Parts: sequence; C-alpha cells; structure tokens
Amino acid sequence: MPLCPGQWPGWFRGVTTMYAAEIVANHHYAAFLEHGKTQILDVPSYSVGAIDQMTFHIHGIHTDDYFSKHHYRAGKYAHMDLQALDRTKINQYCHWIVTTPLEEIKRLAGYPY
Repeated sequence: MPLCPGQWPGWFRGVTTMYAAEIVANHHYAAFLEHGKTQILDVPSYSVGAIDQMTFHIHGIHTDDYFSKHHYRAGKYAHMDLQALDRTKINQYCHWIVTTPLEEIKRLAGYPY
C-alpha cells in the first residue's frame, strides 16, 4: 500500500514530527517542568541555544533573525562559511541542514537506507 501524504488541515505527513513531539511531550511533561524547558514543541529556528535531548521539533520561522528560511532562500547567507557552522546550536544547525545534501546527512548519521 503506498504512503498517503494526507491532506492539510488534518493528518498531513509534513507535520508528523509535531504530532510525534506532542506525544513525547505529554509523556515527559514532568521532566520539562523539572528542567524549566520552554518552547518544547516548536523551537524557533533563530534560537541560539544548543540542541539537547529535549529538542524535538525546530520550526523555520519567518524572522529577520538568523536563521530565517526566507533570508536563506533570498541568498542572504551565501557569504557565510558553511565549514564554520556549529551544528550543536539550533540556528546554525538549521543553516547546515538546508545546505547539506541528504545523502551526506544520512552518511553522517549512519542511516542505512
């Protein structure tokens, strides 16, 4: 049976990570409170903090801050050295992931398919 992409609004393959994150957040609610974690389900792409074990979904926000998907698409980051990006930081990770070929991401993650 082929994978059905769904239809927006409703169950849509493009937002399944958000659905999954909500399930995880409900399960780990006490840990979120204990660590004072905010923006659990929708961390903005301009966040300068580190990616940690409770970063479940990063949302590409329409912003003038770095990282903005609109500024990226407009070529405003073309001058930046991609080798200098710190993939442990949310905003730099977003920049890295949109500039890195999928096969390279799979290779680095040890993804077998």
